[in-house]
Amino acid sequence: MNNNTEKALIISAFFYFRKMTKLKLSLFAFSTLFVQNVFSQMFFGLQGSNFSGVNSIYTNPALAGLMPSRRSANISAVGFDMNNNYLSLEAPFSLWSLATGSVGDEYRDANGDIAWDKNWLNSDNSVNEISGAMNLEYRGPSYANTYGRLVWATATRTRSNFTINKMSPEMASWVTKLLDTTAPLDIAEFAANKLDISANSYQEISAVLSYRVVNTKAYRLSIGGALKGILGLGSFNLKNTGVNFSVDGANSIRLESGTMNMSYTDNNLLNQIFKGAISGSLPNFGSIRGFGLGFDAGIAMEFGHNMSTDLQNGVNAKDYNLKVGLAILDIGDVTYNNSNKNYAIDGTIPVEMSLLEPEFITAASQGSDAVLQYTIEYARNSGALKESTEKTTVSLPSSVQLQADYKVFKNLYVGMLWQQRVQFQGENNWLENSSLVIVPRFEHKWFELSLPISSFHNYNDFGLGGFLRIHSLYFGTDNILSAFRVSKYSGMNFYMGFTTNIN
Repeated sequence: MNNNTEKALIISAFFYFRKMTKLKLSLFAFSTLFVQNVFSQMFFGLQGSNFSGVNSIYTNPALAGLMPSRRSANISAVGFDMNNNYLSLEAPFSLWSLATGSVGDEYRDANGDIAWDKNWLNSDNSVNEISGAMNLEYRGPSYANTYGRLVWATATRTRSNFTINKMSPEMASWVTKLLDTTAPLDIAEFAANKLDISANSYQEISAVLSYRVVNTKAYRLSIGGALKGILGLGSFNLKNTGVNFSVDGANSIRLESGTMNMSYTDNNLLNQIFKGAISGSLPNFGSIRGFGLGFDAGIAMEFGHNMSTDLQNGVNAKDYNLKVGLAILDIGDVTYNNSNKNYAIDGTIPVEMSLLEPEFITAASQGSDAVLQYTIEYARNSGALKESTEKTTVSLPSSVQLQADYKVFKNLYVGMLWQQRVQFQGENNWLENSSLVIVPRFEHKWFELSLPISSFHNYNDFGLGGFLRIHSLYFGTDNILSAFRVSKYSGMNFYMGFTTNIN
């Protein structure tokens, strides 16, 4: 076989791979760019409810000491959030129509499936630095019990986050054109010398104590704290400090100047993200890659007139006029040591990697992990890769939270939750989202409806959400309006779960 024939076959194989994996890669690119660079708070409607039960510890551990029921158990809950500052989906039908199967025939193909048009996916050309993240939270089996003034609880939770930060629009455009077989790859160079990528997943097992210090007819005071064992499931961190990229269409990538640091574990983070709502929240000791500790602390107060002082009063104790609380959450970190791989790419030794080599095409057909391993080996053989034995420490998504809840009259309340992220000094910070939420709600033992009004994603976005609880089963979203109308979709958010309270 001559060289021209061999090259033609390699190029054909590569573009065949592009075509066959176009949908998967497009969805992956859309998901990873479809967001902001923080861990996003979810469960807005649930957290202020008097029927949230043991879930209240995730807002303030002291609230467990004012829990109206004597016992509470959470079976399972899941929350998912995506948002972005660059891409938007502008489909000619609403998400509600999509979910209910009522999209018109004019937007379907011959098989009755949605005929997705790439022109529905648009970018904001005014953005200079693209940020993105995908967040998932599983709340597993949790239980709280009351012994007089003391409440103890134990809880499990899994949190996963994928972040892209400071990506240039030129780089995003090259990735988009690489995935689109009809677009010319006419970009020869793009800047990416500030690019940060991180993915982290951990499970926590919490022990919570809360004590009602004051219990009078006019005033109640509770304090609480939680100690958390952190089981690190996986971590990937890439920080580019000056390495520039140049490309030859779909033929090669060249890296030069500056330094790029990368650390990662050998665990598959995406596998954790797509686990089931129950299995994803259970401790998985076979997948532990790191360990750490965290803690929460808080104080909560209720004010009223002729409030009950009977500690066995149970659900009838929602007799306050005003409830306020203050807490600091998720102080701590998780460290990856033995299973962590740490590398630095020295850009003063230029590296040019062909995308047409059979070895690369084979790696690409096997998935992202194989591509990563191929790239590392290629850089090592080029002399640009330096290995390090340093451990990787990732801080937890710390925040300060202020809560307030005012009783307008029986069964009607207006709540407020202010969350401000706290950033500690460190190389790898998992940042919480700052937000301010007002939650008017009607609540009854068998039914609850609330409409959270929020300024979220570090106060950059506004949303009107919805929360519905039927006894122990609940559903919610932090932005319900866009689901029922044809509009620009720059994110999605939902949560659901099952929690029971027992007197």
